Amino acid sequence: MVLTSSQICNMLFTAVGGCVYKRTSCEKQYKKGNGYTNLLNHLKRNHDNYEHEAQEAAHRQNPLHLHLILSRTRDLYRRIEWVVCDRLPLGFVERQLTRQNASLSLVRVTSELPDLFGLILDGWTNSSRHYLDIFAVFDGSIDGVVTNGRGSENDYDDDLDCSSRRFILLTFYPVDDEEDISAQSQFDLIADTLSRYDKPWSTVKFMVGDNCSVNQYIGRKEGAIPLIGCASHRFNLDVKDFLKTEEVLIAKVPALMTKLRTLKGQAVLRRFSQLTPLPRNDTRWSSTYEMVARYIVLQPCIVQLGRELLVEHEIHPLLLSLAEHERIKALMKHLERFEGVTEALQRTSLTLSAVRRLFGQVVKEYPVLKASLVPTAAIVNNPHLEEGLVKLQRGEALLALRSRHVPNLGRFRLKETPAREDTSNSIVKAAFKKRGVSKCSNYTDVSYVPPTSNKCERFFSATKQVLSDLRMSLSPNKLAMLMLLQYNRKMWDVHMVEELRARIGSNNAE
Repeated sequence: MVLTSSQICNMLFTAVGGCVYKRTSCEKQYKKGNGYTNLLNHLKRNHDNYEHEAQEAAHRQNPLHLHLILSRTRDLYRRIEWVVCDRLPLGFVERQLTRQNASLSLVRVTSELPDLFGLILDGWTNSSRHYLDIFAVFDGSIDGVVTNGRGSENDYDDDLDCSSRRFILLTFYPVDDEEDISAQSQFDLIADTLSRYDKPWSTVKFMVGDNCSVNQYIGRKEGAIPLIGCASHRFNLDVKDFLKTEEVLIAKVPALMTKLRTLKGQAVLRRFSQLTPLPRNDTRWSSTYEMVARYIVLQPCIVQLGRELLVEHEIHPLLLSLAEHERIKALMKHLERFEGVTEALQRTSLTLSAVRRLFGQVVKEYPVLKASLVPTAAIVNNPHLEEGLVKLQRGEALLALRSRHVPNLGRFRLKETPAREDTSNSIVKAAFKKRGVSKCSNYTDVSYVPPTSNKCERFFSATKQVLSDLRMSLSPNKLAMLMLLQYNRKMWDVHMVEELRARIGSNNAE
């Protein structure tokens, strides 16, 4: 902690009377004057270590036992914060302190995690390296304060959003053995992550992930974690199936866009437009929407280039006919509607109940998607559990027969606490008790259960920003450490840095 001049003088001098002060160690008296110059000059001339003495005195004169931070610790903390949060190049990555900084994320996370929570997981491949990330999700509301709904938007249902949902990044792990990315290896990774934070398997209520075979297997495994399939991934697959009927037509657009994205193609196109043609990403149907939307905007500019110029640059054979162009414009109306659904699914506060209503409206307008978007679709890993969670989020009563046949709903039951029976008010309670009340009160608030794993996708996008071209040589372990620190920024501070320095110092002393 950096002490001011007044604090130093108050620590090392005692007021005798008037403007006279006495040095506590040498008993000499000095006049203070208008400021602290006389006192500080005495310290600088006769006491080289006066700053250290003032620090020690500050520690001794700390009746409230406040944790005082040394200036060296604060400088180190600021440097870590600077590199992590501003995504700057690492200039000290080989130092022992940097290699051990990953332990910062454990101290606070363990205490922040509740007794029961869910997991969100996904995988990401970059530069021939595969990574897995696991988030913890839980209800972050305080004292049971209700934080659901759409606020003053009374035209909407009140079960669409949950603003108290909270996420913590547990691990961002580079897979060492990429030849084995099986369900068992992912199962073991989840177990290792839980053991790292001293959490037993029973603390996890559910997991959210893509509807791939690996996650489906884990969700159906006896005694494992029930899977809630990602609604965004499910809708993405359905839209891709919907577009298969026009795949031949759509395939002509990326061929034209690819040609226009070449150096000469863009040079010619810039005569009439500064917009760049967009490519298509096979794993994201939204890229099809963006590509087609950009084509429709650029098509008049392409026509203005003239036949001679188009033939010269070999663009003319790739042009769509007038009939094909009209079909693309008609298809664009459907793509715009699907894009609206995709954007709604990206909301971090969206609930399972909202997704059920959203998919119901999609099926109503596009019956061809019914087989995949209905609650009982084959792709849904645990339809009874999802139906039960939706009912709980809507405040509807669960059928007794159905609740008995959905054992996973028991994970969300409130713990029964024996209450002392007050016989004096038994008649009053019997008279005033509500009839036909829903049994939802037997369960915890499940509105925090997310319907998508989009949190992982956004995290991977942030990771791409960190892993720039200038940082491609960064080791996977250091990248994982940086992302853990950056995402869990609120869980480490200058006090934790000082604790780590003390721990490293004691280890070196041993």
